[in-house]
Amino acid sequence: MSSSLTDIVLIPGGWHIPASYRKFTTALSTAFPSLRVTVLPLPSITNDPSPTADFYTDSAFVRSSVTQMISEGRRLAILMHSYGGQVGSNALHDLHPQEPSTSTDSRGGITHLIYIAAAMLFPGTLMSRPYGDSKPNVALVSPSDYDFGPERVVALHPVEMWIGTREEDKGEATEEEIREWVDTIWPISTRVFSQELQFAAWMEGRKMKVKEGMEGGKEEEKGEGERPEVVYVMCTKDTAVPYELQEWMVGRAREEVGVDVKVWKMETGHMPTLTATGELVRILGEVLGKVLGEYV
Repeated sequence: MSSSLTDIVLIPGGWHIPASYRKFTTALSTAFPSLRVTVLPLPSITNDPSPTADFYTDSAFVRSSVTQMISEGRRLAILMHSYGGQVGSNALHDLHPQEPSTSTDSRGGITHLIYIAAAMLFPGTLMSRPYGDSKPNVALVSPSDYDFGPERVVALHPVEMWIGTREEDKGEATEEEIREWVDTIWPISTRVFSQELQFAAWMEGRKMKVKEGMEGGKEEEKGEGERPEVVYVMCTKDTAVPYELQEWMVGRAREEVGVDVKVWKMETGHMPTLTATGELVRILGEVLGKVLGEYV
């Protein structure tokens, strides 16, 4: 069976819909013409004044969508932005390619889990309280930047929060692109902030090499099979998911679970998909290079 990648699937951040990533997905399709690019709309992000969906609804929808793709034999790189990391972590456990039991079985599955300034947390953690008991008073979502209603949360200052106030924060994004992006920001269900992570797909990622000893003068290292590669794209100027938190999450994954998280760093705010599109696509080309023969 072919080991080539067939799809890039993006799980949006909170308050974002597929149209929020139009510039980015267009660039991805241009750079990787052999791949199908899909952005999954999260049910909890809606203009409905009384939303019924929540974090677990988002998780179920994403798992169902991705499972269907895998059943068709498709091999997927999953991109997760911001809150999308919480959803992807919860939804996509145990979906990496398996050894086929018959000659006709598919070897579809998730080959890469790529977090872009995204939540990469442990089970039992809330998105709104990422440090858990270690820093119980540190909240990720400030009431001054959002209108918290009983049923939904509205982002009040998306440009200031997610891009920045200085001219250089805009990067390559034009004023028109920023205006179009602001028009795609929708409310999110309030319930997503009080619902705990149940699973952590990143824990199934490739582990750091463990040397088993010497044989014939050569060290042997355990292989990783078809476990997904876990990648974290850090945004060093991010204030929504602060750089300190990004480093802390990756550090815990490495030190406490032994996951071999590959790290790339971008000097951008929270929206590299908009303000540093070209650089982000280049990074993804490097990350996916082994399974993208046409990419130079």
